Amino acid sequence: MHSSLRSLAPVALLAVIALAGCSAPAGDDAEPQGASSAPASQSSAAEEEAAPAELIDAATLEGYVEAAGLQPIDIEGQGGVEALAGGLAGFTVEPAECQALIDSSFALTVENESTVAIGADQEAGVSGGIMSFADPSVVADALERNAAAPQTCAQVTLTAEDGTEVASRIEAVDVDIPGADDVFALRTVASVAGTEMTSVSVSASVGNAIATGSTLMTDDVAAATTVTQALVDQLAG
Repeated sequence: MHSSLRSLAPVALLAVIALAGCSAPAGDDAEPQGASSAPASQSSAAEEEAAPAELIDAATLEGYVEAAGLQPIDIEGQGGVEALAGGLAGFTVEPAECQALIDSSFALTVENESTVAIGADQEAGVSGGIMSFADPSVVADALERNAAAPQTCAQVTLTAEDGTEVASRIEAVDVDIPGADDVFALRTVASVAGTEMTSVSVSASVGNAIATGSTLMTDDVAAATTVTQALVDQLAG
């Protein structure tokens, strides 16, 4: 089971990067301290003021991923972003609002001009990646959706075609990433066949790019934060 879930890491990471943590639970009690959760009016203003940005080429992003100590994953060799986006096609997601949220995350990567590079350190149990968008307003849109994410996505159940259920609960985590424009982090506790597995993802935006570091199966906020910080340092440098 651990092996099969690890094989979904590139898919899950890509979804997190694309939506920039928009599945974080909303509400007065769910907003992480120090995290970005700008009101829609502020986000809209940011979109209007956003100037066209230069898309960071995939080779440069891959270099950033390597510099962060990760082994790049060949996305094109796995069929490209579209193929990764179909990695969860065999799962039913409840509630339905969360299915729509997942679908929109992959639509964000497919329908907007972007570049992406992801990698992993299996021994350390971490993965990470960066997505760059030609239109910086896409990043602002992701942040706005993060602020408005429905509370129902705090509890999610994925059911595979063979009937296997993965019940997850999501909570916000308070982290700080110097050099980032906005930061938000999530802890996901997934229960499979009575066994609980915890992972942490930390996302940070820098200009027209979103960097994310994640633990593969451990509740190690520091490890995920370290990966994200290394990626942000590359983007900001």
